[in-house]
Amino acid sequence: MKLIIMRHAEAESPGLGGDFERRLTATGRADAARMARLLQSTGWSISEIRTSPLVRTRETGALLAENLPDSSAQPVVESRLEPGFDLDGALDLFTEVDANAVAVWVFHAPDVQRLSAALLGLRESAFYFSPGTMLALNLPVPSAAGRGMLVWKAQPEYLRGVIS
Repeated sequence: MKLIIMRHAEAESPGLGGDFERRLTATGRADAARMARLLQSTGWSISEIRTSPLVRTRETGALLAENLPDSSAQPVVESRLEPGFDLDGALDLFTEVDANAVAVWVFHAPDVQRLSAALLGLRESAFYFSPGTMLALNLPVPSAAGRGMLVWKAQPEYLRGVIS
């Protein structure tokens, strides 16, 4: 399978609603749409989009779906991707996916680093995910841990002015 691990796009600072209710900023919304257009340019047919339950990840997932015109994938909230998730629980998700799937999972730092490291057999410190960053992997399923292959990584701040 192909898995695109994505940190949610830029969000507001925590306010009265707390961390769960943080929404995307205008920059975050633009970056999520930009990253969707980058994803569209790969020619991959996205079969699923999973997000953590928090507002900023759900908004990021919705913007991806809206800006992927060749995909019918709609975001699905996945509680196993909430902040501080159990790594084994997240790895169990691979028993539920099709080997031919192209999936996007949108969640949080430092969990994006933890899962990436586990899938590639590297240290967490090998990764930096600014808001909106995507990491694309090829994975053998269902036993993906430590056996993944990095395909590409993209950060939205480097695409501003390149992909509008």
